[in-house]
Amino acid sequence: MKTSIVFLFFIFAASPSHAEGFTADYHKTVLENGAVVVCRHVPESPLVTVQIRVLSGLSNEGEYAGSGISHFLEHLVFKGTHDRTSEEIRREVKAMGGVVNGATGLDSVEYHITVPNKNFRRALDLLVDMVTEPVFTDKGMEKERDVILKEIRLHNDDPVSRRTRLLFSQAYREHVYKYPILGYEELFKKLTREDILRYHAAVYTPEKMVVGIAGGIPPDTALEAAEEALKEYQRSRGIQADVPVEPEQINEVRAEFSADVTLGYMAVGFHTTSLYSPDLYAGDVLSILLGEGNDSRLYKRLVKDKQLLYTVSSHNYTPRYPGLFIVTGTGDPDMLEQARQEIFAVIEELNSGDIRDREMERARNLVISDYLHSHERIARIAASMTSSQILTGDPAFFEKYVDEIKRVEKEKVGELVSKYLTGDNSTTVFLLPRDYHAREQTLAAGKQLTEGVREAGPEEAAEPAGFPEPEQREDADVKSLTLKNGLRIIVKRKGALPLVSATLAVPGGLMAEETGKDGISNLTASLILKGTRERGEDEIIPALEKMGGSIGTFSGMNSTGVAMDLIAGDLSAGLDIFEDVVKHAVFPEEEIIKQKKKITASIREQEKDIFDNGMIQLRGLLYGDHPYARKLLGEVQTVDSISRDEIAAFYKRCFAPEKAVLTVVGDVDVEKTADNLAKRFAGWEGKNGRPREMEVVPLEGTKREDIVMRKEQSLLLVGFQGVRIKDERKYELALISSLLSGSDGLLFHTVREEEGAIYTSGAVSVPGAAPGYFMLYAATTEENIEKVRNAVFGVLKKIIDGDVTKEEIESSKNSLISRHAHSIETNYSMSMMMTLDEFYGLGFQDYKGYPAEITALTRDDIIRCAGEILDLDRCAVVVIHSE
Repeated sequence: MKTSIVFLFFIFAASPSHAEGFTADYHKTVLENGAVVVCRHVPESPLVTVQIRVLSGLSNEGEYAGSGISHFLEHLVFKGTHDRTSEEIRREVKAMGGVVNGATGLDSVEYHITVPNKNFRRALDLLVDMVTEPVFTDKGMEKERDVILKEIRLHNDDPVSRRTRLLFSQAYREHVYKYPILGYEELFKKLTREDILRYHAAVYTPEKMVVGIAGGIPPDTALEAAEEALKEYQRSRGIQADVPVEPEQINEVRAEFSADVTLGYMAVGFHTTSLYSPDLYAGDVLSILLGEGNDSRLYKRLVKDKQLLYTVSSHNYTPRYPGLFIVTGTGDPDMLEQARQEIFAVIEELNSGDIRDREMERARNLVISDYLHSHERIARIAASMTSSQILTGDPAFFEKYVDEIKRVEKEKVGELVSKYLTGDNSTTVFLLPRDYHAREQTLAAGKQLTEGVREAGPEEAAEPAGFPEPEQREDADVKSLTLKNGLRIIVKRKGALPLVSATLAVPGGLMAEETGKDGISNLTASLILKGTRERGEDEIIPALEKMGGSIGTFSGMNSTGVAMDLIAGDLSAGLDIFEDVVKHAVFPEEEIIKQKKKITASIREQEKDIFDNGMIQLRGLLYGDHPYARKLLGEVQTVDSISRDEIAAFYKRCFAPEKAVLTVVGDVDVEKTADNLAKRFAGWEGKNGRPREMEVVPLEGTKREDIVMRKEQSLLLVGFQGVRIKDERKYELALISSLLSGSDGLLFHTVREEEGAIYTSGAVSVPGAAPGYFMLYAATTEENIEKVRNAVFGVLKKIIDGDVTKEEIESSKNSLISRHAHSIETNYSMSMMMTLDEFYGLGFQDYKGYPAEITALTRDDIIRCAGEILDLDRCAVVVIHSE
């Protein structure tokens, strides 16, 4: 029942009664037409999410199963209604500062929009109109059909997504879960307008619909508005899909497939239960024991001890009909068969009753933590409510989940192992390199497998240190102080939930790496959690997992650091571990060898990923010999050459208090927590090394790189050298990216809606210590690549020439401000933002001024900035051609 499966569509939550006193209050009304409205009021939220979930999806398609009709209809809902064109929908969403999307799952389809509270009624009316009154034109259908064909090919190029689809296709013989949600191309191409009209009329009926409203709107207001919006929507007969019963599996199934990868991808599935079975709860405990986190049985055996895989996880997937218990793993293709045998050996140990009390405690705490985190974002609250209601008839079904988990006994878990996890009930799929069987020796390769290390987002691409501290006025719920050793400490109370996050940032990343030591920052960060003077690896991540917490590291362009999430009551114990890894990491030689293997595997697999490879090439064109051109993970040769002494020296140079920032955000006593942190870190000694200062050479002319990859899709990337973190033009570039990006952006509208030539596109501005970059991307097909390039440059020229309306500018401002509010909903995101803003010299409360900065921008600002930065004669272009 875990959420990691790529198409899983809801968050399973736990009971509030065991979550440090937190309670959630739900309101439910059944309207006269049969539609159900469920609400939850979150008074402190400036946003509201409206979600409509329909009992559609793969299991409800009946005669259309395998055609992808539910997913096709989900796309078409955005293409216009009797009262609104697709262009008017796009403009209205952006004008409200809205974020809108939809998703198709096995058993339902959902549509949601999140807006500032003041726009609630407009958003509700818009979403209801889209879902209940869509208009399907032949032209619109054919354009969207072409888009979905591109989406199918994009999914085929993703080995993780493909592995999951292959497993379901092999595990199910009769049941409709065997079909891909997007459909088979040949069946999808045959769908007609009459099919869509018939399916919408039969399935999108009010009695098969749930409206969820979560956020800052009082329940009475929300329910009254929903009843008014849906009052004209009448009941209809509908249809009940005939779903075949899957026969019992009596023999093991194995299948092997090939792809353009260097790694091997494996999945083992066992037929289990549906959402409605009492075995659900023990199955979920079993999933946590086996494969969730670094203290799970499979991780310790297959990744840590025997090094048979780079990653392993397990998921108890229990949809409306009997699902699968799934174990997935990624590693060297030569090791997959041995890894599979070891998986069954671990299962057999559990079958013998070898389950410990501490494992059961860990599972319970992780469930509580998952529940609390699911309530940090209002969109997740809405998703939980609507999925609970539509599948069980109770919006609080998953609220009771942890109570059942607490009742699960070890013996029950053991019974499920022998009942479901048997060889004859298993299906195994292997996704291997195309030339695997032709090679005598396989390269050990992996993709983004370094646990706890993430690539830098825009926040990391900023100036690392050396700035004067800004003058700031503190709120009553915030305290900041600077210790004598230089460490800046910030504590903010955000107490709606009993959760807390801590983030520490220090100088590091690409700008701190010496020539020939590419990847040392990432390697060092990945090793910090592998042991300290007082703690072994088993006493770091596993100890926090036992509390329901997590800890990870990051390494970007200019910074590196540590971030932790946990339940507030465990803050002191969590800080003991956090402090230890920051001050006393020891880098065991055997762990260095393991981590190097994972990282070099990641580097090789990046070359097989169309987006990763494209971005690496684009930064190379933009930055030449500058550190920003380098891979965050480094090169295979440089990573292999780095010694333990060099890692320890880099750690000592970077992880020092002089220029460090530590922020704690959550349900804390501000004064006591600040004093506690000051006492803990007052004795921390050391000074940070001076990061390299190197100017970016301005581009002269246009640089273009054409690459051929064995993919079904092609990719266009266009980049410009951008601005520094303190350059006020970063706001103007953010507004330009908003004008261009998203389903409501000019790029999407022009290249997809008018030309029908792309599936996904966007633009992003990343300010930096040195000039950052502004980048656009568009995924398309080989025959459309030059058409898309010309269209992208045409849209950019419109921006440069000021061919944008006042309405488009104001709508993009609203969108940016709304997205900014989204970005600080969680303790983790708030902690990370405040830390990095302070670290880069902007001040820890800089985020508060963002809405005003965006609001003040004018059309003239956009034209001036676009003319200065988006020079079409000085840019970098990367084209990845499909083979």
